[in-house]
Amino acid sequence: MLKVGGPGDSTHEFPNTSRHNGKVGKNMTEFKPLHLSKDGALLVDAIPNTMRPLRGALTANCLLSLRNEQGVQLVYHNFDPKNWNQWYPPFTFHHADLPADLPTPKSLVDYFEQKSEVASFFSHQRMQNELERYCCTLLGLEECHIAPVPLVDRDYWIKFSQSKNTWTLYCYLFFVASAIAPRSRSRLASRSNVGIIPIDEDTHGGISIVENTLELLREEDIRKQLEASAINVG
Repeated sequence: MLKVGGPGDSTHEFPNTSRHNGKVGKNMTEFKPLHLSKDGALLVDAIPNTMRPLRGALTANCLLSLRNEQGVQLVYHNFDPKNWNQWYPPFTFHHADLPADLPTPKSLVDYFEQKSEVASFFSHQRMQNELERYCCTLLGLEECHIAPVPLVDRDYWIKFSQSKNTWTLYCYLFFVASAIAPRSRSRLASRSNVGIIPIDEDTHGGISIVENTLELLREEDIRKQLEASAINVG
């Protein structure tokens, strides 16, 4: 079943490093995210025992860039102002439980992609189709076409989920919208909790853009691709 919920991208402070079944105890310490792998390449050799996740989340994001006389902007959604209050790209979200006996980054990623409850969603076409339907509903579009190959494929992080009080394996994919209908900025802007934000800004209306998207936009080649693919709107 499709889930839409907060990916939990921020570093928070939570009770101490003592861990039991993925949970944490008392006292306060800062839990920093661990960048595990990107585009299939592992970035670390081991997972600290205190950070082994028991939950995995697969998030497919849609980067919809627009161009008008004001420049290039991205479409964001503040889907949960009460609990998260951040700007996110439109996204779909699936999650699954993970066993506790996956000690290495490779074993963790392999299980999540091949054996977990969300393994069947690791299909670019399936995620592309799902994102197109979701963006049409969210943004009130008649059509939304998304490029079939993601701009960023399988960006893995281990982060602490505040809502679940446990370490979680997050897998992010970023797709790019190639066409929409109607091409109306005002129509998009009129949707509830939707923000159209200049590509070089990190806040809008006093609300911050989620950090993993900002990290992506700091990469010059990514920005150039989004500027080149921006859809002209009226």
